Amino acid sequence: MIEVRMSPTSISTLHTCPHKYYLQYVLKIPTPPTEALFLGNAVHKVLEQTFEPTDEDIVAAMESSLTELFTDEIKKNLVAKVELRKIQRTFVEKFYQIQNSVHVARSLLREIDPDFLTREIAKEQKFEIPFESEGLPDDAKFMLVGKMDAFFFRGKELIIVDYKTNQFTTPSEFQLHFYEYIARKALKTQRVNRVNTFFLMVQQGTIVPAENPLGTDERMTEFENYLKHTAFRMYEIHKNAAAENKNVSGVENENVPERSFRCEYCPYVERCLRELLPETVFADLKFIL
Repeated sequence: MIEVRMSPTSISTLHTCPHKYYLQYVLKIPTPPTEALFLGNAVHKVLEQTFEPTDEDIVAAMESSLTELFTDEIKKNLVAKVELRKIQRTFVEKFYQIQNSVHVARSLLREIDPDFLTREIAKEQKFEIPFESEGLPDDAKFMLVGKMDAFFFRGKELIIVDYKTNQFTTPSEFQLHFYEYIARKALKTQRVNRVNTFFLMVQQGTIVPAENPLGTDERMTEFENYLKHTAFRMYEIHKNAAAENKNVSGVENENVPERSFRCEYCPYVERCLRELLPETVFADLKFIL
């Protein structure tokens, strides 16, 4: 039985570069952690304290959370100790800026719901539900997976928020639509009149609501068809991965996109080029990567 796990990140990876999808989600080749990723995780850990009632609680919770975060990274041995010290120094330099992100997030949430601190908040909520749609292959199990930063109910309205800490990246609202689809499927037996989703752009201090939400049966069907199309593409890559008549990636050559600016930041770029290009060409290219 083939298991296909669909998340906003894996779907985005597939449509950006099927070869990267194969390396990351079929071969499951681990990628080395970067300073940006580590700091991003730290900021998200801090932002979990947005819903603490007082500033004193925020500071205490921050110290506890960050100590736990650094200890976990050391235990996992994901980051060399020298690199970890560098990251810790960077984090200390940005500590007050990061601490301020909690107050920014609070201010933004008050614009959405002035009484949000009185709500029962679900934080860092992981989900994993089957994706079932007519016509999907019988020899595969499709799962929709992910993690919502926070959500809460306001009467019969469900509010989902996702923190964005990168000031240079414009987020794709696909992620918000994905969360809304999950929520509507999971809550179909409950009386929820509206599902509203938002990006909280912490660096910019702005709120970005999802446009064109899935509030109608037509929109839900349209989004489900997109997921179904994506599920078939993922299934084919998983199924063909071991086939002898495919190339080394299990992805047809014509599905490997041309080199772009994204390749420069891809952790698989050297492996990708070594597999897809003749060794003599790779030897010439690797000096300019």
